[in-house]
Amino acid sequence: MYRTCHYAKASFSYLRFTLCLTAGVVACAGLAPTAAASPAVEVASAFKKNDHFNLHSSISYKFSSRSSVIKREFVGFPGTEMDAPVPIVRDLVFSGSQHEIIPRLELGVFHNLWLSASLPIVLHSSNSLSFDQTADPCVFPGGGTPTCINAENSSTIQDGLLPETGFDARDPNGPGFTNPNDATIFRGTNRRGTSQLQLGLGVAPMNQADDDTKPTWKLGGEVRLPLGKTKKFNRFDPDQATGVADGVTSVRLWTSVAKQLGWAEPHFEFWWQAPLTVKSNAPLAPLDQGFGVTSESPQQQAGTTFGLEATVWENPEDELRVGVDLSTTLISHFEGRGYSDMWEVFAYAGTATEPDAPLVLDEEPTIAGVQSKSHPGVSNIENFMTVDTQFRVTADAGERVRFSAGVGLQYEQSHLISFANAGTDLPTCSGSVVSNCETANNDVVDPGTPEVNPLHAPTIDLAGHRYRVADGQTLLFTLNARFLF
Repeated sequence: MYRTCHYAKASFSYLRFTLCLTAGVVACAGLAPTAAASPAVEVASAFKKNDHFNLHSSISYKFSSRSSVIKREFVGFPGTEMDAPVPIVRDLVFSGSQHEIIPRLELGVFHNLWLSASLPIVLHSSNSLSFDQTADPCVFPGGGTPTCINAENSSTIQDGLLPETGFDARDPNGPGFTNPNDATIFRGTNRRGTSQLQLGLGVAPMNQADDDTKPTWKLGGEVRLPLGKTKKFNRFDPDQATGVADGVTSVRLWTSVAKQLGWAEPHFEFWWQAPLTVKSNAPLAPLDQGFGVTSESPQQQAGTTFGLEATVWENPEDELRVGVDLSTTLISHFEGRGYSDMWEVFAYAGTATEPDAPLVLDEEPTIAGVQSKSHPGVSNIENFMTVDTQFRVTADAGERVRFSAGVGLQYEQSHLISFANAGTDLPTCSGSVVSNCETANNDVVDPGTPEVNPLHAPTIDLAGHRYRVADGQTLLFTLNARFLF
């Protein structure tokens, strides 16, 4: 409850700052003349007047740089009372970056009705994990009460998820990280490729171009199809698993409203995205075995964006214009399975061919012994929210060409990234479901029965051992060119 209230207060202050900055933009743009329409108002249509088909094309470049602090629950912390909350200690620091280009087409097929297609292409994606040595002063074990992490007090190392010298996926046969002045403990695979093909249909029940007394209101939906190699981790040959797709077919529904009011254009959008199916060989694929699995589906998301674009300079004769756009996006990530900042480490520590790997799963818990199955790396992720503010400069070079450049900063709410339940107590006893009827509906997950969750890895999922992401921040930089035909 405290965490929720604290986050709400922080979000309110953040939104208040955004609104004040928006008001400043409005004040600066107050004397600007009438502006040209933005993409939020433009509609790709067909069979209107003498224009048979509209084709809107764009290409975007996106760079993101992400950092976060990886914390962990720590059972047995010195001085902790039996009934006290489980302490949470710092362990690792995550950093990663990604370069992406996104071509997109919108083709008008009827009056205020269009088809769309886009294909995100990841040019390069990489990440690394380091011991958390951000404290000042930085005290290591043996020098007093530790404030910094190394191999001696990292729970990830102590539990065997990584060796003391770490693992470098770019040099898997090398010695790891042996430089005592380098805090890096894990370096992931360099990834590239396509992630999904996005096919959509949109309609504008209201279009300001048809009736300037009304806003432009759009409705649409997309089917997002996985395309390219699925994102996996190969401990022994990392270069053979460099995909970026999650293997999930999902649907995305959205609606937006925008109204050009002279020099100002407020805009709003709401969307919801949910998984439909998952490729059978993808890490996020369900088990389909009837065991006591909970929250097995990939995460759903819902978000809203609201902002204001204002014209700061315009030359109507030559159809030239410069504007600024300030927007804020709130995204809710719902509980489910997903790729976390630790997913490659979890996959490394769950390789079934390694006899001492601590995260190896038991694929058939009803059979005596362990039926070894590699941990997929993906894990159960708690509900959390992100707040993203972006500032863009837009420029119209004529009636049909538009450019923009923007920078943004995204903040992420602290959340658990490993907490799969041990299983589900079955409410009934039907012979073939539970071999011993006395163990049914007893509020206990009984070993050796279908009540057991094969995706549960006690080393990371058991209370007191779970991982948490905190202080997640992402810096975004975007470039976009849009052409209207």
